[in-house]
Amino acid sequence: MPSAFRLDKIITQGTVYQMPPDRAYVIQAIGTDATSPAKLVIDGVPTTPIINEIAPMYTTGTNLLGPLDLRDLYIVIPPDRKFWVDGPSGCKMRVMGSVVFLGPGEPIPTNITARYGTQGDVYYTYVTGTYDHGTNTTWNDTIERTLFTLTPSAIETYTFNNYLGVKLLSETINPGEFGLRFYYDDRIIDMLTRDAGHRGIDIYSIRHPPSTTTDMYYLSFDDSPITVQPNHTLKLTIINDSGSNLTPSTGKSFAFQLFAIVVYKRS
Repeated sequence: MPSAFRLDKIITQGTVYQMPPDRAYVIQAIGTDATSPAKLVIDGVPTTPIINEIAPMYTTGTNLLGPLDLRDLYIVIPPDRKFWVDGPSGCKMRVMGSVVFLGPGEPIPTNITARYGTQGDVYYTYVTGTYDHGTNTTWNDTIERTLFTLTPSAIETYTFNNYLGVKLLSETINPGEFGLRFYYDDRIIDMLTRDAGHRGIDIYSIRHPPSTTTDMYYLSFDDSPITVQPNHTLKLTIINDSGSNLTPSTGKSFAFQLFAIVVYKRS
């Protein structure tokens, strides 16, 4: 008999589950159909709040993100522990990874035990922010507006080391019109002027969600993470850097919503 087996199950809010005494779950990816935060709770300890915008249950043509890969922040459910989904009524969560089989009196491996001890304090989650410029309202050239701000408390850090995208809530846009700019404690991260090209990251290229009809590429901060330290502030703005004033179609607005997957750490 193998020491582990493939895990891929659907669990539902409203049911309390319990592991048998000789098995453990190591959950390496999760997805949900919940439109408001859903989290897995193990023995009363919640972890990894997600929504289907950034961690859908399945990878489809309309949302290529699919279940969230938890990487080294996997979730452990040891033998005999109760667990459940805390989220909207009846919502579902897909859990994927491994079922670990244990012999009589055999402990779970030490690395898995160590992760179990920290999973309530260090985990993946998401952040979001919205800006609406106003129906039929012209956005003048070089004008910048705040989309998102984050100031962790004295015991928290947030690390942007994963997906980030911006959803268009009303009007469509064209390449080169709007840029997403990053400020850390009001210091710009990127270019100050247009001398080296458009300012910020072109929002047309990072539309959320990535799909087969918009762009299958999506932005990740894997190779250039940004860690927001306690009592410091990360601000994301949108700038009209098109070179001209932009007016939306009648009855529409330039409105945007940010979604980013982050590592949350509480000390």
